[in-house]
Amino acid sequence: MQQASRKTRRQAEDQQADEALADYGMDAAYSEGMEDVFGSLNNLKQDIERMKFPMGTQDNPARTCNDLHLSQPDFPDGEYWIDPNQGCIGDAINVFCNFTAGGETCIFPDKKSSG
Repeated sequence: MQQASRKTRRQAEDQQADEALADYGMDAAYSEGMEDVFGSLNNLKQDIERMKFPMGTQDNPARTCNDLHLSQPDFPDGEYWIDPNQGCIGDAINVFCNFTAGGETCIFPDKKSSG
């Protein structure tokens, strides 16, 4: 019952907002444009949160193991993904993070290199 009244209240608020826009000569196209703006702002907010609190996964790598340790102090030592240049996640690398040593980043040797 309470949800029904909330929906009704929202519908009334939406109608009032539409009427207010009409009073100022702004139509539904303006309203849709604002929805796009708010959608973009929400996406930016999510991207910033992902950078502030990385998970060390391939699709959400940290910049360094130390950064991962600072944002996720309960994570155990282990293999995680980092992206030191914070560019495209496509160039993130798999490393071993030694959190017991304060967040050291250990890079696995490249088997293709001869040296």
